[in-house]
Amino acid sequence: MPLINYLVPLALLVALVLAASLYGLAVSGHFPRRQKGTAFASAFGAIILGSVALTIAALAGGIMGALHFVPWYAAIIGGGFALLFAPLVLRGFSDRFVDGRSAPLAFAAISAGLALLLIWLAVSHRCAVGPEVHDQTTDFPGGSNCR
Repeated sequence: MPLINYLVPLALLVALVLAASLYGLAVSGHFPRRQKGTAFASAFGAIILGSVALTIAALAGGIMGALHFVPWYAAIIGGGFALLFAPLVLRGFSDRFVDGRSAPLAFAAISAGLALLLIWLAVSHRCAVGPEVHDQTTDFPGGSNCR
């Protein structure tokens, strides 16, 4: 496989981990210890809890999709780089955005979009080539009979 087939999913994976890390940093500031009970009782608290589940599912699905292309060691190095770089990136956003309600929702939506893109790449790649070309395509149920 050409190198570009590994670099695009790796870049998407790094962006996904960065978006999920930014989400975690942004959402952690919304619930101080003394106000947890009242924060979760509001409608915004329910939306935040739903976006936590969305981000976790997006991260898991995106990682599974990316590992069909990216070697595990490259995924760990790229993901670790994104984790370490996230606080520096978050400082570049305005305080009004980060402290407001839009930051967690924006980062959750970006995470979901990147995960869907990685999953789509993995599924479309499975349909484009047979198992004899790429051994990891047989991980999907149903073999290589795409329609």
